[in-house]
Amino acid sequence: TSVTNTAINSVALTTGTISTTPASANDIVNKSYADSIATGINFHESCDYATTTNLGTVIYNNGASGVGATLTKDTPFATLAIDGHTFVSPTDIGKRVLVKDETNTAYNGVYTVTNVGSGASAWVLTRATDFDSAGAGVDQIDAGDFFLVTSGTTNANTSWVQQTPLPITVGTTGIVFTQFGAPVTYTAGTGLDLVGFEFSLETPVA
Repeated sequence: TSVTNTAINSVALTTGTISTTPASANDIVNKSYADSIATGINFHESCDYATTTNLGTVIYNNGASGVGATLTKDTPFATLAIDGHTFVSPTDIGKRVLVKDETNTAYNGVYTVTNVGSGASAWVLTRATDFDSAGAGVDQIDAGDFFLVTSGTTNANTSWVQQTPLPITVGTTGIVFTQFGAPVTYTAGTGLDLVGFEFSLETPVA
């Protein structure tokens, strides 16, 4: 029931969802927003891939102050390839990419694949909707924004945190990512066996 300026007393709410980001002093806060404040880290949807180097000669269009902003491969045209993965259409359209290694750090950010490109057409990346405007909201750009990368030869299972504090002007202010976590791998040296997480001595030990 919709009410306006009505006092509601002795009501116990046991279920419900608040999906909007609080903006005013008395707005209701959901758990995701509260958790991000409590930890100092703003968790975003994971990315499928992350860059390992500069994307080369690209054209940046800032859209509407970052909303709808694009990175487009300038000539020579090429198929988009990041961290050991060559993107294909339509499978990879919409995949999320963490761009973190641009020489102009204002171009860095999280993008979705719009066009995979080819030798005859440009690939296009579009800023993701949860990372195309600056502010303290859950789905905005701020220091402490956290991204897990799920795939790639080098960056699979790594995580990255955005370091630049507010105020941020999208397309002008540098966006800087620092690695937060990485997978740990072990290799058995001479005289050792490794099975799962357990090392054991070989017999005889050389």
